[in-house]
Amino acid sequence: MIITVAATILALFPLASHGGPLWQPLCYAQIGGLAVATFITLLLVPVFYSIAVLDLKIVKWTKPSQEGEMAALPFEGNEPSKNRSSRCGRPSTRKRISPNTMAS
Repeated sequence: MIITVAATILALFPLASHGGPLWQPLCYAQIGGLAVATFITLLLVPVFYSIAVLDLKIVKWTKPSQEGEMAALPFEGNEPSKNRSSRCGRPSTRKRISPNTMAS
């Protein structure tokens, strides 16, 4: 990501310096936007995340109950469905074929 942003900013400098009245402001806006967005992404987001998780403890992570298992998310609806419906929660319209009907 950093290499892409740096290459784009460096490539825009010649156009920003000799691009004429239309291209100069556009290139300066693009260079500034890329620089600010990169700064926010690489520095501010990790800092705010660490403040929220480590200092304020807004986000709490649960530890796995057994070794090798993933921790469950803390919200309702984690339990497996007894209905075995489709993934979106609606009942399946597909016909179930039993092994007895498949015999020739």
